[in-house]
Amino acid sequence: MASFEKRGKKWRAVVSAVEHSKRVKKSKTFDTKKEATVWANQIESEKFFGESIVPKHISIPDYFYQWYTIYKAPDIRVNTTQAYMYLHHFLKKYFNHIYLDTLTLNQLQKALNDFGSTRSKTTVAHLASALKSSLMDAKTDGYINTDTFRRLKIRYTENGAPNKRFLSAKEFESMRAYLYDHINDPLNRTILIALETGARRGEILALTVDDIDFNNDIIHVNKSWTEYTKKAEKPKTPQSIRDIKVPHSFLLSIQPYLPESGDLFKTKYIAKSTSNAIKDVCEDLGIDRLRFHDLRHSHASYLWYKGVSIEGISKRLGHKDVTITLHVYAHMVEEKNTEIENQIVSIMDTKSPEVPND
Repeated sequence: MASFEKRGKKWRAVVSAVEHSKRVKKSKTFDTKKEATVWANQIESEKFFGESIVPKHISIPDYFYQWYTIYKAPDIRVNTTQAYMYLHHFLKKYFNHIYLDTLTLNQLQKALNDFGSTRSKTTVAHLASALKSSLMDAKTDGYINTDTFRRLKIRYTENGAPNKRFLSAKEFESMRAYLYDHINDPLNRTILIALETGARRGEILALTVDDIDFNNDIIHVNKSWTEYTKKAEKPKTPQSIRDIKVPHSFLLSIQPYLPESGDLFKTKYIAKSTSNAIKDVCEDLGIDRLRFHDLRHSHASYLWYKGVSIEGISKRLGHKDVTITLHVYAHMVEEKNTEIENQIVSIMDTKSPEVPND
């Protein structure tokens, strides 16, 4: 008999059978339970006449596409769906020759090694994680019989995409001064807002005049610009909706350049140019290249350097909880611990005048 379960606003139908002494499953998700029931009845009919319910000769990219459109797309943001599409593109390039019915760990590992030969650890780990998740469901649904994919190892190159970088306190202050001096450029204003608030690029590009409270020196973050759809949408997480307190002098500096109403920036133009803008600023200042998102990291690092608690930084950045902040900015905590240890050693290294010399 078929079983049905509600997944968000969708209905998932599951039909199981015993084939070659193994229990296998076939599932599909629909908008309504009625559609799910019709499909399940059709599959039950095919099963009755001896047809296999699971066509196992399907390539990894084809199964992955089927998997993320059915299991993931209905419940995720559009730009997250775009990320899965990029992963699908990579799978077609590196895993297209691998089929579920002949799947081996060696095949998977070799393909993942080839992919990682020119890419960073983060990129390889992201692909491997999504691949493992899809294959786990493939096993549950009877497409594959073993879970050897769990043993996949991440191999990458140190010459891949640059890791996140943080401005030093001196670099931070130097860049901030430069941006105030060149604030007439709208691209520089996006960089300055990132330095002053730690907001994400999408959050900055989605800002409107109504989001700025000049009376209380607050910027309201309540949406995020999505390049894929060319519109503002709900932010990354509920915690991303937040009020960011900023210096009054900062608001006075940008006020002359604000429109009377509507969007702060012409997002279709700005979104494609901010990466080049931060590159130009770094070159002018003689600072190593940054990604735009590194401005957010630099904001957090600067606050930590100035003595702001990790809890305060976490709330300002809109993290779900402080654990995420500690994970992303572990280097700051390590540096602080080293500083404290050195301070303790320095204190203990001085003999008390009451202690006699032997």
